[in-house]
Amino acid sequence: MKNVSQSIKTIGSMRRKSFPVDQKMNNLTKFKGLTPLAGFSYSKQLDIKQKRTSQILETLTDKLKGMNSSVIPDERGLPCLLERIVASPVTKGYRNTDDFSIWPGLDKNPKTVGYIMGKASNSNKIPVCLPPDDCVIVKDSHKILVSKFQQYLRNHSPLGICMDFSRGGNWRRFCVRSNDFDELMGIAILHPQKLSSKELKEEQNRLKDFFIPISQDINLKSFYFQACPGVRCTNRRAPFELLFGDEHIDEVINGTKIRITPEPFLQVNKGAAEMLYRQIIEEIEPQSDMTILDMCCGSGILAIQLAPLVEKVIGVDSCEEAIKDAKMNAQTNNITNCNFIHGTMEDYMVKISEDLYSDDLVMVVNPGSGGLPSGVVNVIRTMSNVSKLIYVSCKPEGQALKNFAHLCLPYRPNDDIQGDPFIPVKAIPFDLFPQTERVELLVSFSRI
Repeated sequence: MKNVSQSIKTIGSMRRKSFPVDQKMNNLTKFKGLTPLAGFSYSKQLDIKQKRTSQILETLTDKLKGMNSSVIPDERGLPCLLERIVASPVTKGYRNTDDFSIWPGLDKNPKTVGYIMGKASNSNKIPVCLPPDDCVIVKDSHKILVSKFQQYLRNHSPLGICMDFSRGGNWRRFCVRSNDFDELMGIAILHPQKLSSKELKEEQNRLKDFFIPISQDINLKSFYFQACPGVRCTNRRAPFELLFGDEHIDEVINGTKIRITPEPFLQVNKGAAEMLYRQIIEEIEPQSDMTILDMCCGSGILAIQLAPLVEKVIGVDSCEEAIKDAKMNAQTNNITNCNFIHGTMEDYMVKISEDLYSDDLVMVVNPGSGGLPSGVVNVIRTMSNVSKLIYVSCKPEGQALKNFAHLCLPYRPNDDIQGDPFIPVKAIPFDLFPQTERVELLVSFSRI
């Protein structure tokens, strides 16, 4: 049996290699680009991710060598305490949000809905789309809705698929969201190309004629349509149009009732996310006179859980629809001490630091996979009243790792490294993505 280090090396080579795909492959092989750990026991998956997290933190130590940093590595070369990875309560069928492509499948039918994986053969450079029927991380209810949408495309829609904007075609993606009650939201997305308003309306009517009669049977509570003239569009650029059903579906996270709508970010694994939120709150050690800055706050899920424990919470997010939902969620949960701001951190960090210069602040940052811009990290460092920083990353080996190092560097004004440094105190990995190689990492920093 391979040891953990050998397993990590094997997984890395799998990720870099492009595999041909054919009908005879078993389910694990078909989806190994998406779920490369599915062939391992869950305990082995956790060991692999624990080792990977340790390697990421060792890299941080290496980055800080020779930088006169106050970070002192332990005997293992780690810059802080690394706790055991927190396991997910559910390891299969856990995803509450899926974004499927519309692309040619193994049967060469262009209207296939699923994940784009590998290549059809070594001689064919076009990747193929695999329906999620055999993918272990997708909910059965999502699979049923996807199969219905594929049936609609193949048998009812006259519109073709859009593989290249310059070559015409329309259909691009189909998204599914759900809650713990398995209530479903479908979002059909096409490129309008040269379709007239009348032709778009006709397609919307065809969708309604097909899905409304079956919506009760498959628990489809909400169905949206978006005509997006790009790769991805915000609601402001291309509005999500509600074709039928409810404007939102509801979810309860750690006792907090929240709205699920088409655009705002949503952690895909609710059970594991609840444990992550509880741990963030524990790391903050909330006090009644404390002010919390929740940067990248999304729809306010964490902020609203924190609000009863502190004096006030300020949330900032660049997604306008997320801020709208955050305000609605606060109202639903009778929260009055949250202030949610729409904008980028680059735009608002300086203003916030000026407005709150006298407050004792704790900051939570949970950016996307791209991490924080270096300018934002510099502003955080200049905010001397930030005593603690909780950084949560879904891609800690990427830009986040550079952010960690930037936070820890000593004051170097000639290199534009401003303010007093932070030191990492504790790192806790969370398995929000079983069967995949991804890991969510919480790092708690304190001010020196």
